[in-house]
Amino acid sequence: MIFYFTGTGNSRYAANKIAEGTGDSVADMAELLKNGKMSYTVKTGEKLGFVFPIYYSGLSSVVADFLANINIVADNDCYIYAVITCGASAVGADVMFRKAIGEYAFDTSYVYELKMPDNYVMLYDPCNEEKAKKFMAHADRDICDIIEDLQNNKKGGFNSGAKGKMMSFVMQKAYALMRVTKPFYVTDECISCGKCAKDCPIDIIKMQDGKPTWTASKCAHCTACINKCPTKAIQFGKATVNRGRYCLDKQ
Repeated sequence: MIFYFTGTGNSRYAANKIAEGTGDSVADMAELLKNGKMSYTVKTGEKLGFVFPIYYSGLSSVVADFLANINIVADNDCYIYAVITCGASAVGADVMFRKAIGEYAFDTSYVYELKMPDNYVMLYDPCNEEKAKKFMAHADRDICDIIEDLQNNKKGGFNSGAKGKMMSFVMQKAYALMRVTKPFYVTDECISCGKCAKDCPIDIIKMQDGKPTWTASKCAHCTACINKCPTKAIQFGKATVNRGRYCLDKQ
């Protein structure tokens, strides 16, 4: 089984590609959290994978909640791995993942840092189409390596160590402060399609009078609403007005 979380499609793409090569099934962490299906029994000889993006040098709130609440039933020697998608580096996300898995008395067998296009439009301009294609070409080759590593039961992989642990600790404090929803607003370009509400992984966007409204003070900052809006009608303060958008996920 491969559990994944995605905002704009990178991690879903990676999870599906890995599943094609390993014959595993995939499941969306956000959907499982919504539905309360939070238990999984690992079959004998089965590998348990987690594919997710880095957020502020660590885990997104969705991934952290999922790891904190899922009930994993498995042998102590179960092969558990993580594929962390990122624009530059997974930094300390591996440390946070290992700690979360360790809470269940399991070891993390393997971690891979998979570089894919950036999407965090709230802080910087996401990858343009040309740059994204180059990223994806490299990612496809890396995914082939991941599949081979998994088939060979490879151990180890990416390990950020003490430096990554410190970086994730600092940046996750910033994430807690930054993942506010108040700066989100919608312009007259909104066509009332409701895609933002449908795509929100934590269901805090509701359509009121044909326009999206954020119903909680904080969200995961997955960027699905702003990057996947078909008319670029959603903005986050003034910073995103002149920035591009990135979305691999066509669902």
